[in-house]
Amino acid sequence: MRIIKYLSIALVLSLAACAPYVNVSTDYDHAVNFQQYRSFNWYRSKVATKQDSVQYDTLFDKRMQNALKANLSQRGLEYTPQADVLVNYNVSFANQSTNNNGPFSPYGYYGGYSRFPSSSQYKEGTVIVDLIDAKTNQLVWRGVGESEVRNRNIPEDKVIEIVNGILSKFPPKR
Repeated sequence: MRIIKYLSIALVLSLAACAPYVNVSTDYDHAVNFQQYRSFNWYRSKVATKQDSVQYDTLFDKRMQNALKANLSQRGLEYTPQADVLVNYNVSFANQSTNNNGPFSPYGYYGGYSRFPSSSQYKEGTVIVDLIDAKTNQLVWRGVGESEVRNRNIPEDKVIEIVNGILSKFPPKR
């Protein structure tokens, strides 16, 4: 019976280690009373150009907007045309590398070890969510989520996980 218990714990820990991790950081204007915000809408800049030159909403845009609407609605904010706070988001991808200069590093198909330094490449995705006061047009809160991604097509469940992770720190605790 103890063996099954220890194997179960080992399985749960190994699955948790394989789960994608979202590193979240936030910043906000400490002078703002966030309780004043009751409604939200999307921020539309005067220069409506996207960085990726796509002038239409992509599947990712739909997923982000649905996840943001659901999360902010759960927090008591209503989606309305005349909003108190405006929501903007941006996503970027960057190729990253990590170096392993330790005495032993894994290599090869069979998982052998080498004494030679190694490096690995991965793609990092960054999602930024900004909340802008609609009256003053000033940034009042920013959340950033970073995670390793396999490709640029982020599935809906991952978008929800990222948005929930970022907005878990909104409104800020004082």
